[in-house]
Amino acid sequence: MIRVIGAALLVLLLGSAAYGQLTLKDIEKLRKKGEVKGWTFTVGLNPATQYSLDELCGQLPEKNEDKKPRTSLDEWGIMAGFVSAESLPSAFDWRALGGCTPIKNQQNCASCWAFSAVGAFESAIVIYDGVVEDLSEQWLISCTDAGNCGGGYYSKALNYFAGWASDDCGDVGAVLESDFGYTARNSACGCPYDHYYMLMSWYYTGDDVASIKEAIYNYGPVCTSVYVNTAFQAYTGGIFNACQDKETNHAVVLVGWNDSQGTNGVWIVRNSWGPEWGEEGYMRIEYGCSRIQRATAYVNYGVESDFMVYPLNDFQVLWATGDPASNLGTTYTIRNYSDEAINWTATKTQDWLDVAPTAGSLDARAYAEVQVSADANDLETGIFTDTVTFTDTTHNIVKKREVKILVNYECPSDADLNGDSHVNLADFAKLASYWYQSCTEPEWCQGGDLDCSGVINADDLHRFCHEWLW
Repeated sequence: MIRVIGAALLVLLLGSAAYGQLTLKDIEKLRKKGEVKGWTFTVGLNPATQYSLDELCGQLPEKNEDKKPRTSLDEWGIMAGFVSAESLPSAFDWRALGGCTPIKNQQNCASCWAFSAVGAFESAIVIYDGVVEDLSEQWLISCTDAGNCGGGYYSKALNYFAGWASDDCGDVGAVLESDFGYTARNSACGCPYDHYYMLMSWYYTGDDVASIKEAIYNYGPVCTSVYVNTAFQAYTGGIFNACQDKETNHAVVLVGWNDSQGTNGVWIVRNSWGPEWGEEGYMRIEYGCSRIQRATAYVNYGVESDFMVYPLNDFQVLWATGDPASNLGTTYTIRNYSDEAINWTATKTQDWLDVAPTAGSLDARAYAEVQVSADANDLETGIFTDTVTFTDTTHNIVKKREVKILVNYECPSDADLNGDSHVNLADFAKLASYWYQSCTEPEWCQGGDLDCSGVINADDLHRFCHEWLW
């Protein structure tokens, strides 16, 4: 109890010390410096000035080796109606077209990299689907290796959105904020979660203004990095020109530009420090200032076909006798992205599984919900699986989702498989023996199934190693 109270007191004291990282005296010094330097923006106290730059800026240096930069029109992954730089307007702003979601606040967690990736993805969804979604940054922080509150990479975050990397439970695609809300700290991952959206791909642009304009206009707002100093932190409006040629440390989103403002033109920057920062959460900054636009990345959302089923992942649940029956169900959304009406069906094979409705029609760009529920009262202890098959019968497009019910199934609470209060090589050997048995007997499967998936595989090994090392 004393230790808990002491820790809480320490957090309180540290929080008090961190508050007001920039004082009125600091702001006045910045204003005087701005008068001498000819700054074209204003500074003042705002929600960001209560934190240190280390708490606000967590973008680690991006390395372009992971993805080939797109430097010419022929390499873009050509899309219908692609507009090249020479045909672009002198000013463009996705906010005016409803292509941006509400501004968010990362608080004192250096997770700007996650907000940058999510910001670009949310914009792609609203531009393409006309749906305003709130995606979870916390899932990226807690359930992936893209980063944490100490910093990270939007490139790695985009890999999880594109299915090029999987989270702690082996899943890919974005999670909704309503399923894993933001905590502004390195909270424990509670996966598996439903994953509703996925990128087709993402790529770096060139670092030149023309390439970035092409990406913004044709694909939507883009992720980028910038060097942040105290003047940037205290920004309240105007065109930022307190430029410093230093390594970038902060991730933001570019949503537009204006060639007629500033010296040679400005970017419109979406930040993640709340709507009270800057110009309602945004900034105008000179092209190239403080290395803005370095390692810029665009996202290619689209969809893999005109008939889609969300969430993208299968449904799995642990159920014990006496649990509420409501735990044994989920809702899938089928969406028709085509420009014509379609007919569809949803079928299953097992008697213990129910699907409703099982058929219907969808107008162009419309969607419908399908309830999937199981009746486990007559099922004995074990693992039961079935597949729900969704079919666009008009175009013969098929999507499948596996439903798995683990009845009275007990899996290990941690990686201490032999119960000696330590995670070591002895536990690794035990996991290996369980894996070798391949779940041929329920007790063998449950004994080493660390992620409660009904099988023992590389995901369990990954979870074991994580507990062993940390």
